[in-house]
Amino acid sequence: MPNTKTLTAFVYAHKSAYSTPEESHFIMLSGYPIDDPSFILLETRDLEVNVPEESELIPKTVAALEAKKQKIRADAHVEVEKIEDRIQSLLYLTHKE
Repeated sequence: MPNTKTLTAFVYAHKSAYSTPEESHFIMLSGYPIDDPSFILLETRDLEVNVPEESELIPKTVAALEAKKQKIRADAHVEVEKIEDRIQSLLYLTHKE
């Protein structure tokens, strides 16, 4: 039988100084209520959450880290290519004259 935990969820509408009167963003947080007038508490609910075993969390954590690693590599490759293009452009200009 899975381990369960009860979390209190606070559902807010958020109005920032930059929002138009028609705009609201909805946020659900657990933990403690927010004491900020730009967050309007709409509802509080208790949620039963199944807490997985540590052995289930490790493979998911590894998969998330592998995905992050791949994204960083891809982003770095794009930036390196931009730098290389800039270097080649500069070298072309110096040899053109």
